[in-house]
Amino acid sequence: MNKSNRNDILNNLKENIAENKNSKSPKKSFSHLISELVPERFNSLLPLFLNWYGCKISRDINFTGKPLFKIDGNPNNIIIKKGVLIRDKVDIRNRDNGRIIIHENAYLDEGVRIIAARDAVVEIGQGVAISRNCTINGGGDVQIGDFSILGNNVNINATTYNIRNGSVNNFFVEHKNDISGSVKIGRDVWIGSNASIIMNTEMGEGSILGANSLLKGEVKPFSIMLGVPAKHIKFRE
Repeated sequence: MNKSNRNDILNNLKENIAENKNSKSPKKSFSHLISELVPERFNSLLPLFLNWYGCKISRDINFTGKPLFKIDGNPNNIIIKKGVLIRDKVDIRNRDNGRIIIHENAYLDEGVRIIAARDAVVEIGQGVAISRNCTINGGGDVQIGDFSILGNNVNINATTYNIRNGSVNNFFVEHKNDISGSVKIGRDVWIGSNASIIMNTEMGEGSILGANSLLKGEVKPFSIMLGVPAKHIKFRE
């Protein structure tokens, strides 16, 4: 990359962010600024830009394609460590005091979406592989242990709507009646494609959740779970 081009892009980014922060008009999202101002061929600049904005991003990570960052909370709460690979259209969002930590050598495939809100912590362990189009909704804490694997289209949800209290408008627009819990996934866990895990669930080390299953509750280490709702089938040998 030409050093002059690199400096021009960085300066342009800084000017636009400063103008956006100081503007009294509605702000553009961080992801929109990246999309508009950082060509994909200059993805190597993204860690520099994210760190300048206030995130804590290792320079030794690899973006392929165009990631989306919607930072409506504290940018210091976005932490991505070395060796992480982030594919096209990965969507990382926080609001309030939500915190996202992605540890060394994790892999986020195309279309993965990670959200942390309120005081929730979403923590992705070392060497975790998250396949295409997975969603991790952290209205409450979500922890995924080292070397676990999520198949395509897995949905992990640590929050839900309180349908007994409030209007439909409050459920889907204002988030006033959300109920939060936690999801804890142990080390070396396999979650099959299209599975859903809802709040107040804990999967023990080495457990497996079959494809298309729905899981809530406590799972013993090395269990194999399957079905809707998921039931214990046997233990891994």
